[in-house]
Amino acid sequence: MLGSLNRETLTIVAVVIALASVFYLYKELKKTNTDVMNCKTFSQALAQQITQTPVRETRSKQKKHVTIKEEPTEIEEDEEEEAE
Repeated sequence: MLGSLNRETLTIVAVVIALASVFYLYKELKKTNTDVMNCKTFSQALAQQITQTPVRETRSKQKKHVTIKEEPTEIEEDEEEEAE
């Protein structure tokens, strides 16, 4: 089989394989480029929505923490004196 393949034939086969590889890589690069552009568009839209929300509204929606101070209870000393 190798006897019928000369130098010119092998060169043509190598060129065809190289062109097919370059075409495949070009198609994959285009797919990757569209994926990156879709991610970029999504992130820009998300950033635009985040910046449109006013800061004051988000602060007013937050729950406020209320602390309740307990009044000290008085201990009656009269009961202790009667026990003695």
